[in-house]
Amino acid sequence: MPIKNLFNGEMTSNEVIDSAFSLLENQALDRNEILINFQNLVFVSVYFLEKLESFIEKAKKLNVKVQIKNVPPSIYKVFRVARVNEILKLCF
Repeated sequence: MPIKNLFNGEMTSNEVIDSAFSLLENQALDRNEILINFQNLVFVSVYFLEKLESFIEKAKKLNVKVQIKNVPPSIYKVFRVARVNEILKLCF
């Protein structure tokens, strides 16, 4: 069963980001592998990056493999500039 795409448009509201990551955790952390699609992302905040890093750390502790796909070039550039290495490793 695929995980619903929770990340669309501009992810700048802390409330929206918290809600999306809460739903993601509820859907995903009992799996062995998670594929997250960023195809519809337009912009992300620093808070989004922090939540994504935290989610990846939780998944890693639970031995859940995370992969991120369809990262728009503008979002990938934000990951690179922010030097979020754990996130960058998953973008292939």
